[in-house]
Amino acid sequence: MPDEERFFRQMRVSGIGPEGQAALSKSRVLVVGCGALGSVLASFIVRAGVGTVHLVDDDWVELSNLYRQILFDQEDALQRRDKALVVASKLSLVHPFVTVKAHRIRLLDDNIDALVGGVDVVVDGTDNFETRYRINDTCVRLGIPWVYGGVLGMTGMSMTVVPGQTPCLRCVFPSVAGAQDGPTPEREGVFGPVVGVVASLQAAEALKLLMGHPPSAGLARVDLMEGSLSRLDLGGRRPDCSCGQSS
Repeated sequence: MPDEERFFRQMRVSGIGPEGQAALSKSRVLVVGCGALGSVLASFIVRAGVGTVHLVDDDWVELSNLYRQILFDQEDALQRRDKALVVASKLSLVHPFVTVKAHRIRLLDDNIDALVGGVDVVVDGTDNFETRYRINDTCVRLGIPWVYGGVLGMTGMSMTVVPGQTPCLRCVFPSVAGAQDGPTPEREGVFGPVVGVVASLQAAEALKLLMGHPPSAGLARVDLMEGSLSRLDLGGRRPDCSCGQSS
């Protein structure tokens, strides 16, 4: 296993050890979105020693991103640099044996199978339910686990979807209209620290899955105004949901 000295404290954690670290080094992850959640996700996943990390984002850096998107700086914004390329460039310097690949594209129906089909876990760093449903439906169809995350104001949530085992996103939010009713980040804003909390929960779930550990059950909910972290029991999969028909 490469560079054991780099990870010796991580390998001392119960449930990881040399076997877990070796599993991470052989794993492949797709991070969809390189903004607020995505930049934290990509950083933790690369720094943990995951062997191959694919980054998908077609957006560029803006000044309004900098307070919550931790891998970018003012020069990136002034030069309007591509987010995926900046994240890949910076994280490629972390470990010489981790492969970070940038895809400056929007995740669409005609390219998602090629990107998702070659990885072990997908993590959601997006900000819209249209893309999340696309990730959900493809992962359910291909049998690939993925980790949802979302933030709004001082609150956020995260959920792990394991096809055939857990409820999928459509079990919880059956339609785009239902999922997007009410406040949005554009109108309500996003508190920077809640991004770090939710993305950390997502990264932990992804790394656990890659090491063969079961996912945390239900929907994790964070409220930094209250200083609370709770978990909502989602029960089983909805019998009328397409995820039940795909397994």
